[in-house]
Amino acid sequence: ARLGKAHVAALLWSGIGVALPMAVMLYVNAQQTGSPLRFGYIAMWGTSHEIGFHAAPWGPAHTPARGLELINLYFLRLQDYLFEAAGPSLAFATLALALTRRAPAFDRWVLAASGLVVLSYFAYWHDGFYLGPRFMLPLAPWLAWWTARLPAVLRARHIAVPVVRGTVIAGSAALLLGAATGIPIRAEQYHNGMLSMRFDVDQLAAANGVRDAVVLVRESWGGQMVARMWGLGVTRVDADHIYRTNDACRLEGAISAVEHDNGGAAELRQRIDAFHADSARLITVTNLPDTTVRFLPGESLTPLCGRRIAEDLAGFTLYTPFLLRNGGSNLYVRDLHARDSLVLAQHPGKPVWLVTEGNRLGSPLHFERVSTDSMRREWEKD
Repeated sequence: ARLGKAHVAALLWSGIGVALPMAVMLYVNAQQTGSPLRFGYIAMWGTSHEIGFHAAPWGPAHTPARGLELINLYFLRLQDYLFEAAGPSLAFATLALALTRRAPAFDRWVLAASGLVVLSYFAYWHDGFYLGPRFMLPLAPWLAWWTARLPAVLRARHIAVPVVRGTVIAGSAALLLGAATGIPIRAEQYHNGMLSMRFDVDQLAAANGVRDAVVLVRESWGGQMVARMWGLGVTRVDADHIYRTNDACRLEGAISAVEHDNGGAAELRQRIDAFHADSARLITVTNLPDTTVRFLPGESLTPLCGRRIAEDLAGFTLYTPFLLRNGGSNLYVRDLHARDSLVLAQHPGKPVWLVTEGNRLGSPLHFERVSTDSMRREWEKD
């Protein structure tokens, strides 16, 4: 500011540029959680979701060693995803930074800000991956900028002209080869990724003749058990831990018993306390559609557990897209078998449909009209 009005104007305009998106974020927080400074994730998962070294909402505790591991992993991923080139994407930017004798003030500010981004996610527990290392994407413009500056940095260090030209040719060839081979493969991956989250639920329901109906959304067996634990008052953090550290069939029996007794989280905790000694022996069954369920080797399945596995093999979908529907006359509820009777009793006379999704990549949603009588006969088996 001491250097004149132009710098003051730049300071004010940059402040406005930061304040506007921050104001939107604070408004969204206030609408979702009642407080502009309380995020939806914190409301759902508690303070263990915040930055710092402590127990994480799920997975291993976040320690400085794990933070270093995550930062290293993010930069390794940037090597692949930043330019999709046929070579390490960070090589040119790293070399340019290493060879620069003295960075001007603007460069120092950019490097300091970039360092703060890295430091922040060093202290954040979650492995952020979506279309690449998403937490590091704010660094992409500056990494691209330093990559483009490498030839000039080489000339400033009086590197031989053939070396500079060879560097430019090698970099251009890596980009062109990546554009011809790597990018089409990545585009296909993105095209086929997260398809279940991109359904237009209302349009698909209308195309299948589903109107003014109760639609039961069949999630995986594991997803159902987690939702039932929420219904018993178990926090999301505890529900995730219980689910990951218990035999699925034992857990199904414990949840059902607590529900039958109208119990809550404390009663469920008492029932599963005896199972803790077996948590280290749990295994996953890789040929099941849902690989998050765990079993004890050699443990026999009850008939109910066998039916739940058979249902998973027949197909299931995600409930979240149905919460984001645009509107319409249908009522979408998570299918919880006999507990669905409470919803059906509140909407007598409405047709009932079950929606699932095949286990093959790209399978469409499958809407099936179901009879309430057949549903009740099935519930009696539970």
